[in-house]
Amino acid sequence: MKIVLLILSIILLFGSCKKNNDEHFKKAIVGEWVFAKAEEKNPPKKAEVVTEFSPDIYWKRAYQFYENDSCEYKLGFFDRYHDKKTQDIMMLFKGTETQYKIEDDSLKIYFPNIDKWRSTKIKSIMADTLTLQFNDSTFAKFAKRRYTINQNESYDQIIISSSECCGSCPISNISIHKSGEVLYDGERFNLINGLYTSYITPQLYAKLELEFKKVGIDTLKTRYTRGVKGISTITITFIKNNHIYKTIVNEDYEAPDELYWAYLPVWFLHQRLHLKPYTHQKPAIAYRNSLYREEHISQIGSKKIIYLKQSEAFFLQTELFKSTIVSNSTPWKPTYIIDKCYAGTDLYITTDGRYFEYQDKLYDLGYNFIEQNNLEKTK
Repeated sequence: MKIVLLILSIILLFGSCKKNNDEHFKKAIVGEWVFAKAEEKNPPKKAEVVTEFSPDIYWKRAYQFYENDSCEYKLGFFDRYHDKKTQDIMMLFKGTETQYKIEDDSLKIYFPNIDKWRSTKIKSIMADTLTLQFNDSTFAKFAKRRYTINQNESYDQIIISSSECCGSCPISNISIHKSGEVLYDGERFNLINGLYTSYITPQLYAKLELEFKKVGIDTLKTRYTRGVKGISTITITFIKNNHIYKTIVNEDYEAPDELYWAYLPVWFLHQRLHLKPYTHQKPAIAYRNSLYREEHISQIGSKKIIYLKQSEAFFLQTELFKSTIVSNSTPWKPTYIIDKCYAGTDLYITTDGRYFEYQDKLYDLGYNFIEQNNLEKTK
């Protein structure tokens, strides 16, 4: 009888410890965690698997855990869609938000893209370090991230553009404005291609903007590159007081991880919005004419060529949608060419910075785009 009572006591004690661990983990895990490093400790010939997460993919991985059992997976959830007609491969974005729970010393996260819960063992949560166990010898350590937010940092408009690559990279442009206006233009390798408009709430804009504030835009370089062409390039332009505040070029995801986490939800935002076709007869800007150039202006003959980064060109496009058609007799001087590659075609545009001539019509922007954005100054 004493032996039976002893066994029951041990079982109850063990169960109590497990429960206490879970309660501790639930409180300690709240916050933002960023992958720090992986560790191998005395790997046996055949390791016992104790996780359903992939132990070999840590690239840019980070989580934000909340008290209400919801969390964000910063890399987002994706499905691949194969268009049998075009043979294009496209990405279906399922968002970054999901649910989590802690049971039996394990972290369980729901993956909406596969409709499954995945689990990994929590080794420990001590101070600012979260250690997950992938098998009996492989561990991943995550560091708790705290940010100092500059409350004075704000942007009127944020533009994300993505270029072509040697594969099926989405080619698109999207602009979000603090007013809630969204303008999206998809070219290829997107679930939706074409020009569309939509709206988001001020709360959503503030949430998206906050992720960029965490990065500290003023601390970033204007270009991150490995010098390899043929890869996808993301350009991000921040607009403040109706002028280009800063543009960042990110080639092959070389920029800090926080920047990637910030622009990813904006990049694929169109997939989660109700889109309306946007019809227009205003000048159509060639978006990708100067990906690898540092200067904005160069001289060819009697005219100057304007070179804009892709997201800067889309900003100009959004501004031209607001322009008005004026008489061709309006005094102006065709000083600049938007893109020399399109000379002699319908896409050929000349301008003095304020007036833009396109398909025999003259459009008044209302201000000088070149002067206001200081494009004559080499950056």
